[in-house]
Amino acid sequence: MTPVTLKAVTFPGYEAITKRYAIAAAIVVPANYLTLATSGHVGLDAEGNLADGVEQQIRLTFENVEKAILAAAPSLTKTQAWSSVYQITSYIKGSLDDAAVNAMFKVASETLGEHKPAWTCVGVEDLVLGRYEMAVFAAIPPA
Repeated sequence: MTPVTLKAVTFPGYEAITKRYAIAAAIVVPANYLTLATSGHVGLDAEGNLADGVEQQIRLTFENVEKAILAAAPSLTKTQAWSSVYQITSYIKGSLDDAAVNAMFKVASETLGEHKPAWTCVGVEDLVLGRYEMAVFAAIPPA
């Protein structure tokens, strides 16, 4: 499998945001890559139980998104799966309080490493389940 080679783009004045939040202003996807879109995932375990606490819900959400990417592109490693993600949209139920936002960035840092996808995070009044939901777009390299 060809390595995932997405180009993270920033612009003058956005560098501090990129550094602080590990996000890109934009992502360039190479030609001929396949596009993968996940559903919105929440912090449910394999038995369908919602995790306790926002950090554990976020952690399980990341794990579930990873499983979805690997199910669609089984030849990728876990690192390649996350490196293929070019857009994250996440929703936090209620206020964007420090506990939820800090937990999100903690788990993201552990999961994404140096990879910086484009990312939108929105505070919402309610979600179907839990306090956190995430959907991603990924670019899968040609075989």
